Order: sequence, then structure tokens, then C-alpha cells
Amino acid sequence: MEDKFIEVENKIKDIPCVVADATYAGHDNKIGVNIDQAIDLFNNGNTIYFNNLVSKKQWEDFCSRTSGSGLVLMEMIPPTWEQPDRIRILWTVNHHMRWAQTLNRLSKGKFLFNRKIQDCSHKFISLAGRDEYDRIIFHQIFEAMAHSNDFLLYHSASEKKDLAVDKYRVNGVLQGTQEKRVEPFVDSNALEDNFPKLMPEFSKAEVAIVLTNWCLNEPNALSEKDLLAMAIGVPTYRVYSEGLRAMFSYWGFESQMGTMSSDLISETIEWTSTYSSLPNEVRQELQENQGISISNNRNILRDWPDVLHQKFLEDWNKI
Repeated sequence: MEDKFIEVENKIKDIPCVVADATYAGHDNKIGVNIDQAIDLFNNGNTIYFNNLVSKKQWEDFCSRTSGSGLVLMEMIPPTWEQPDRIRILWTVNHHMRWAQTLNRLSKGKFLFNRKIQDCSHKFISLAGRDEYDRIIFHQIFEAMAHSNDFLLYHSASEKKDLAVDKYRVNGVLQGTQEKRVEPFVDSNALEDNFPKLMPEFSKAEVAIVLTNWCLNEPNALSEKDLLAMAIGVPTYRVYSEGLRAMFSYWGFESQMGTMSSDLISETIEWTSTYSSLPNEVRQELQENQGISISNNRNILRDWPDVLHQKFLEDWNKI
């Protein structure tokens, strides 16, 4: 599998292109040109490589403000997004190949079968990285809810973030987050470092609340956090907008719990509140009913690196 990953990396490196990093929510551009520069460069005949996430709005801007034909490299693109014939898209999929490959190896023999809720100290677990607006918004809300003790949360310290549309009028009670981390803490984005510490944490919770990168702004691809609970075998509530729901299904994954509308915050508040009020026997039954879906997703994840590699080669042969 490593040879296939290296093959994808090398083929991408061989394509003359301009690297672009679509900045979002106050984060500084990490590498390459920004989205506006990428639009100008594409209009001047350059191939663009989005090496990070692209939001739906950014992609719509790119499509509406570019003209002519050309090649764009990006990790993935939801089937619900606009894909003009004049723009050829190469799905690079290399990040997902690496994540799936790593998780398959690290989780081997560690899948959590026959889970009992009486063995769990919390109803929910959720993870957020360094001061990420979308995820931190959710964590602020979880900490302000009446059943906040049901949540096992790990995140960095963050200043208060306000909701743009405060349907529940919670902005007045939201507070910045204090750092909560898994100990012993390793300041690393590498799954190799984090997985051994997160595995026992996930086993403490009945349900994982998956908040993907840029979840409030519909990103073009999944994240490693989307795959983590799947590899371990924990029932998952997925906070996905329409595009990510379609992307998840595109690969054959199943999601029996998760948001179904565009109002991700309201749905998540209502679902977690309802779940917390359920009696033990109902929550245990939910665990058991998720078994087939969890097992199917785990099997798809096991084969996913090869499936992704094949998708890359199919796209590669078309350019």
C-alpha cells in the first residue's frame, strides 16, 4: 500500500501547477496563493492545486469567476457541487489514502465489539483542534447546555465565538473554551501519536459527535476525525451538510445518525438533548442497532486505500 501512496504523491508532483491554499475564518494562508489569486492564475492558463480544503462557497466563486478550460487538482469534490465540463478535476485523494492506511494498521485487533453503556462514563465525545471556529462553536454550545456533563470534550483554549444566527439566543451564555486535552499530551497532528491516547478516550463515550473541518461551511472533503471513530467501532453522530452527506454515501459508507438539514447547530442541539434524556435500555438498544452499520463501515475503511488509489488512476488516465 505504501508503494501506491508514493505513486500518487509522485504523479501529483510531476504536474506543473500553482499550489493554492483556500484561507478561511481568520486562519492565515499556510502555503501557496490564496483563492482570489488562484482564480486569476487559472484564467491565465495555469493548473491549480488546492492542497487544503475548499468550501462550497469558495468553489462556487471559483467556478463563476473563471473562464475557459483547465485542470484543477483537489482532494475530493462532493457529487452535489457544480462541476463545469470546462474544468477537469483530478481527485488527489492522497490525504485520505494515508489516513485510512494508518488507521487500518493502528486499529487492527482493537475494534470495540459488544459495547455496554454502563461501561461508559460519558454519553458523548467530541474533538476540536487549535482554535477552529466551526468546531469550537459547537464545543462552546455543548459546555453551555444543561447536560454539559454528558460531554467528554477535547480542544484548545479559545476566545469566545458568537453564532452568526443565534436561533436559540445562546450567544449571551457562551464562553471561550479552556484547554482540555488527552494526557499525556503530544502536540502533534500525526495519527501515529494521537491514536494510542484517543482509543481509550473513545471507549469512555456512548456516541462520538463528529465535527469535520469547516463543518459550518461545507468543505470539499472529509477529515481524519471522520474516520477515527469508524476505525474504533463507536456509534457516531455526524454533523454533515448536504455535500458531505453525499460524499460519505458516494464511497458506500452508512450514516444512521446525523444532521439531515442545513441547520446543523439546531439539529445537533436537539438530537443530543433528546439522546441525553433517553432511558438506559433505549440507549443500549441504539448501540446494538448500530452494529451492522458500524461493521459495514469498518469493512469499507479496510479496503478504502485501494479504492481511492483506483479512483486516482481513473482520473489520472483522463487528463
